[in-house]
Amino acid sequence: FRQTLPEQHQRSQIGVFHLGSDLTAQPEGDVPPALLVRPAVMMVSVVYARKGHLQTLQAFEQLWASGLDANIVFAGRRGWGADDFFEAIENHAERDKRLFWFDGPDDGLLQRLYETCSGVLVASEGEGFGLPLVEALARHKPVLARDIAVLREVAGDRVRYFSGLNPEDLSQALASWIHDIRAGSALVDPGYKPLSWKQSAQQLLRAMEIVK
Repeated sequence: FRQTLPEQHQRSQIGVFHLGSDLTAQPEGDVPPALLVRPAVMMVSVVYARKGHLQTLQAFEQLWASGLDANIVFAGRRGWGADDFFEAIENHAERDKRLFWFDGPDDGLLQRLYETCSGVLVASEGEGFGLPLVEALARHKPVLARDIAVLREVAGDRVRYFSGLNPEDLSQALASWIHDIRAGSALVDPGYKPLSWKQSAQQLLRAMEIVK
């Protein structure tokens, strides 16, 4: 049995456009002095289970146990499905020492954190676009991203990728990446320019012209 689609559906097309990244607020607010004395890796995301926060925390616990001295900074409001992560950090021995969570920072503080951090980690297991990745690239920060199709579409060969869902998979990737950050050899694209929201809207209008 083969269903025949109406003629107008047979001619349907799909168009795509990329999102803009205009974070124009000026850096504001103070950050803990500890963020300035050792490499600081930042994750920017609402805290959902699929974003990889717990794997990241467990990976950093392995790095600390091995003697690697680095900060992990989580920036994003509390979501759902991540109770195990919040239970783990509530009374963590490294909380506010080498482990930091900024609950829903405003744009000024987020700018300050981007300015302060040594690199940005995008550990999400599933994304619609990955705006923090673009924001990091726009600020010429090294990025370590999970190897999923949407992040490769957005970032191409401008970032380093990792695979695997175990803490060991990420800790090994982080150790190598942080070493390169310290050595000044981490991958960065100094010429990267993100789309503005105006350019994003223009892409959308062109896509609508193609598919209508």
